[in-house]
Parts: sequence; structure tokens; C-alpha cells
Amino acid sequence: MHDNHDVFVQALRDRRKVVLAYFCPERGFGFTGLCIPVDHKPVGGREDSGHYYFWHSDRVLGERLLCLSPSHIGHMSLSEQTFDPSEHIIPETG
Repeated sequence: MHDNHDVFVQALRDRRKVVLAYFCPERGFGFTGLCIPVDHKPVGGREDSGHYYFWHSDRVLGERLLCLSPSHIGHMSLSEQTFDPSEHIIPETG
């Protein structure tokens, strides 16, 4: 689990976007952006691992759903912006 897992859970509960700093291994550098938290899926039933899913609407269509391991997330914090899940088309994870 990431150190900011509680922020992720609160963002889901309060329907608030997060400011996310993350590293993209495919591109070899980091990004910071405003994202919608989508899901956290443990791997093999282990709560201490897994992947975090975010919707990043500023990215190119097809790259908007981010799947990040905890090691690729630098930091996340709550933003003041809220979101309405019915206004976003977010594909199911997994």
C-alpha cells in the first residue's frame, strides 16, 4: 500500500479529485496532475501490495486510465475539486 492510501480512500468517499505526482516507467519521467481516484486492487489478496487506478482526463484518450503500483506514486493529496461519477466514463478495472 502507498503511504497516502488513506488520502486515496478519503478521496473516493468524498468524491474529491487528487493531485497526483507519479512516475511513468514507459516514458521514463514523472508527471503531476489532477486525477479522479477509481479503484485499488490488491494483488493475490495481499493488502500491502496492489495497484491504484486513476482517471486523468487531461491525457490523450486511451491513456486516461492510469494503473500505478505504489512504487510509481510519489505523492497524492486531496484537492478541493469534487467529481460526479455519472459525468465520467471510467472503464471497469481488471
